[in-house]
Amino acid sequence: MLFSERTPFFDYPPAALWRIFEEGRWFFSEHLGLNEDKIDELDTITFFTGANFQYKKIPEPGPQLDIYTWIEKIDKIRCFMRQDVTLKGKPDVLLSIKEEQLIVSLKRRRPKKAPSEFMKMVNKFIERP
Repeated sequence: MLFSERTPFFDYPPAALWRIFEEGRWFFSEHLGLNEDKIDELDTITFFTGANFQYKKIPEPGPQLDIYTWIEKIDKIRCFMRQDVTLKGKPDVLLSIKEEQLIVSLKRRRPKKAPSEFMKMVNKFIERP
């Protein structure tokens, strides 16, 4: 967490906490090899539809954080993602999110079942296949 993102009251606005989870999603996609070219090739992307946030302890500015991202399950056109944030190398969860994403065809602009190639990419990161 950056010192400069704090409010005049020395806390963090929701947008700063949201960015942590957003970075986790982007790093997860990068790790999978799900870049813009691959998204076009698969004609598949996921769209955030909603989430439940848990702020157990707001991180202090300065220390590095670990972001753990995985897929809880994929159910037809829905992808349920999880993320936990800890201080680097520590086990205690500071922030957590359970989110629902919709799997969508870019060309048709409609929800669709996750294609097999997408499932192969994410399979080892699914908690409950």
